[in-house]
Amino acid sequence: MTEAQTHVFRVSLSPKVYRDFEIVSAKNLYDLAGEMEKQPGVISVSIFAGFPHADIPDAGLGVYVVTDGDRDRAEALAESLARAAWDRRAEFVHSARPVADAVARALAAPGGPIVLADMADNTGGGAAGDGTEILRELIRVRARSAVVACLWDPAAVAKCAAAGAGRRITLDVGGKVDDRHGAPLAVTGVVRTLSDGRFVHKGPMMRGLPGRLGPTAVLDVDGVKVILISHRWQTLDPEMIRFVGIDPLAEKILVVKSTIHYRAAFEPIARDIVEVDAPGLSSSNLGRFLFRRVRRPIFPLDPDTTYP
Repeated sequence: MTEAQTHVFRVSLSPKVYRDFEIVSAKNLYDLAGEMEKQPGVISVSIFAGFPHADIPDAGLGVYVVTDGDRDRAEALAESLARAAWDRRAEFVHSARPVADAVARALAAPGGPIVLADMADNTGGGAAGDGTEILRELIRVRARSAVVACLWDPAAVAKCAAAGAGRRITLDVGGKVDDRHGAPLAVTGVVRTLSDGRFVHKGPMMRGLPGRLGPTAVLDVDGVKVILISHRWQTLDPEMIRFVGIDPLAEKILVVKSTIHYRAAFEPIARDIVEVDAPGLSSSNLGRFLFRRVRRPIFPLDPDTTYP
């Protein structure tokens, strides 16, 4: 083997991969890289999708090619794969529905349950878990037969516990961590259930493993059941709803605070899934964030960016 030659090609593209067609587009690129690796003299072809939330100069998609001594070929393959990614750039722009539109769609849909994915408030992605905007809209439109799973608010849980099961109380829920996930919401409801927060995962992810949400309360706000928890955990298993005595299949709307992991367990039971563009640190809407260090221009922050 002669001296290996490498080439790195960076693209002014910061992709997001959330939905089925985005995943297919990404798979097509990796399949193309795999075909390139089968060519004689090609040692390795790698795609680095990057982390689009990273506010650093090197953020974005990159292609890395290693050949057996042929630098020109490494450069040509890297450029070809980078161009293929660029040509698909529009397919990697994830869009979710505004809160009011998403709630209206769920209410108008026949049957249920309809999952409203609160992707931006995913604690698995670093979000607070106490976002209030979807809950606020559900209450505003007087929705019924809805569940919000799960909202992190230990102080609200403590107040529910102090009041006791069956008691009607008024309190502020959510919006206590920062100003990025919605303001605290004043609600009046009945304490439906109190729990120690222990359950067992029964979905495809973490099946059989114990879950611990800490002291937990279910507050029923005129038919909108808010599951309040004391330990952060993204809602990736319907058992996080069942263990407090709620049948997810009997509800019209399930608000699920998760980005991707919920799909394995919730897709089989959902009549439809609506991804919601609510505020939060794990939002797929990069326009919600202020970038100071990322190299510019870069797509999709700068829609008119030209290749590469």
